[in-house]
Amino acid sequence: MTNKAFFHVIYDGPALENNEMDVRDLAPALIALADLFDEANKVLNNGRVEISTQIKASFRTGCFGIDMTVLQGAMASILNLFKEENVIAAATLMTIIGVSAKSTGGGLLGFIKWLKNRKINEVVMIDKDHVKVIVDQDSFETEKKVIELYRNARIRKALEAAISKPLLKDGVDSFACSGEIPMVGDDFFSISKEESTVFVTLEPEDEPLEEIEYEAHLQALSIAFQEDNKWRFTDGSNKFYAEMADIGFLEKIQRNDIAFRKDDLIKAKIQMRQKLTASGLKPGYKIIQVIEHRSASRQLELPFK
Repeated sequence: MTNKAFFHVIYDGPALENNEMDVRDLAPALIALADLFDEANKVLNNGRVEISTQIKASFRTGCFGIDMTVLQGAMASILNLFKEENVIAAATLMTIIGVSAKSTGGGLLGFIKWLKNRKINEVVMIDKDHVKVIVDQDSFETEKKVIELYRNARIRKALEAAISKPLLKDGVDSFACSGEIPMVGDDFFSISKEESTVFVTLEPEDEPLEEIEYEAHLQALSIAFQEDNKWRFTDGSNKFYAEMADIGFLEKIQRNDIAFRKDDLIKAKIQMRQKLTASGLKPGYKIIQVIEHRSASRQLELPFK
């Protein structure tokens, strides 16, 4: 069984007066809208239903409009979309995102537009389905599901590609959406070029995961004696940069007590800190102590007595 819902998107501005839009701008925006609905459907319906987004171009004087259809169907034949209590239907999904006529500036789009990239001070539960978001002396009441979508990095990236990036182009001044094709005088949710900057994705702060210390033999691939510069090492299988934090070892080099060159070997105590970043897992290395230093040059062993 399939459930359908419709909405309309308009890009407007002087560059679109002839109802034309560069395909290099349009294609990524349309793919982003499809990704937006797909990810929102996964978040809110936990993979129990599948979704697809279809388009049909429509035109009004001085803009570029697109009719969009969201098709939602069961992943398995035993699931009836209209009998499953917890399944969020396509029309409701559009309202939560904020592109339907019922949204009226609410939903995810309205929340991001209101937030303006300000730091959230507190999120207060009103009841099991609704929250109040507090920013300084201002507040915004919305569904809990809106906040679930807002916290999703893929959804925020899709909104940036569908709204912010097209409006960066000269002559494209606004993005608008409505549950139906808007006629003159109809209300529809709009975002201006200036407002579109708040849809640029803010990268989440790095999350520390694990810190371990271990000893290993390393070979120096490149060395740096300027402050805060990192040395590059290999342990024979992996290459990585590490902060040289053994001050005593550095002072010996500076006093010429020891000669240290590229490709020299050290046995060192190493600290590895793993963190989760916006681009995935990343390790960071620090040489805490140089236990042993060996020159890279090797001599032929002879059986001297």
